[in-house]
Amino acid sequence: MDNSPDNALIRQLVFIAMAPAIGLGIGRFAYALLLPEMRSELHWTYSQAGWMNTINAAGYLIGALLTAPLAKHFSLMKLLQAGVIVSVIALPITGLTGNFAALSFLRLLVGISGAFCFVAGGAIAASLATRSVNRSGLILSLFYAGPGVGIALSGSMLPFYIDRFGSAAWGGAWFVLGASALVLAVMFFRVDTSQISSGAQSSTNLSSFKLLQNIPVLIAYTAFGAGYIGYMTFMFTYLKESGASTAQLAAFWATIGVASMMSPWLWGNVITRLRRGLAISLLTFITLIGAAIPLASTSSSMVFVSAAIFGAAFFSVPAATTAFAKRNAAVSQWPYVIGVFTVAFGAGQVIGPVLSGIISDNSGSLFNGLIWGCFFLGAGVVLSLLQKDHPDSTQCVRSLKER
Repeated sequence: MDNSPDNALIRQLVFIAMAPAIGLGIGRFAYALLLPEMRSELHWTYSQAGWMNTINAAGYLIGALLTAPLAKHFSLMKLLQAGVIVSVIALPITGLTGNFAALSFLRLLVGISGAFCFVAGGAIAASLATRSVNRSGLILSLFYAGPGVGIALSGSMLPFYIDRFGSAAWGGAWFVLGASALVLAVMFFRVDTSQISSGAQSSTNLSSFKLLQNIPVLIAYTAFGAGYIGYMTFMFTYLKESGASTAQLAAFWATIGVASMMSPWLWGNVITRLRRGLAISLLTFITLIGAAIPLASTSSSMVFVSAAIFGAAFFSVPAATTAFAKRNAAVSQWPYVIGVFTVAFGAGQVIGPVLSGIISDNSGSLFNGLIWGCFFLGAGVVLSLLQKDHPDSTQCVRSLKER
């Protein structure tokens, strides 16, 4: 067996990636698979259905804001572990109630824990990636491929579960998700924590990361968050209402997950080499293409092309923004800076689902709500092109190579 340092890092990142697989791949995105049944059984409007992902995104925003302050008192690894544990517990509990307020609270809680999984995990992944200068982009991208595991796993099970037991079985489906998350958690806890530095603590010293210099990329990331989450919230429902079969729906969602898992090998070098906001713009543009295809055609072939293109790009945008942050901030600031980007991302995700739901309710069609998601993605493409690296960013890069 190859025990080279890079392969050891890759194994660590694979285990760590199970945290966002649980917190995001299952905790956030699997809700879309149950949205049609919950909306039908609980008599929700599209706005109410969108609210459940908006409140989840609000929790994600709260968690992102809390991660940096908490990192001053707890290790990043402890925050990551807490995020995994809370997500695993909250998922099956979600299936125990149909009360709108209670479900909103649980979605909020899973959002907070998902942010711990993503922000603390992202900071750890960024720190580990510096140990391999030549393959840092690939190693970092492995972490962001983690949600694809959760997406593929839930997509391969839930449509068939609902088809077998009916819409009223949506509650039991949350127990299926909880069991899946538990399996991934067992993998996560194989991480060798002794190899993870606890020194990457938060700092709010902004001397090498000035927010005003990063307005274009921050707004672009907000727009991306609002755009992609509309697709991930409502596209499954849109296709189901358009007559897609259970097998087609399962294949569609699983394709998104598998394509997401492949993204590190597709975009790792691009993320490493492209400077300014170019990688973010390119990957957002590819995501836009994937999101727009089903609005032109819902044929089986085009739907799978959409899933493959969208899945291959959408979770590499966070990897590209993290790489941008690494180039333009000191190592001690990474938890803070990644938190800032996650706040921008989270703000967009708060806006996207409920706005798409309101537009869909008012127009009587999910098509119109999904169009607005494409508009936001287009704005993200343009805005990120305006972003530059900072004049002193080479100092940050040089400091990484010296570590």
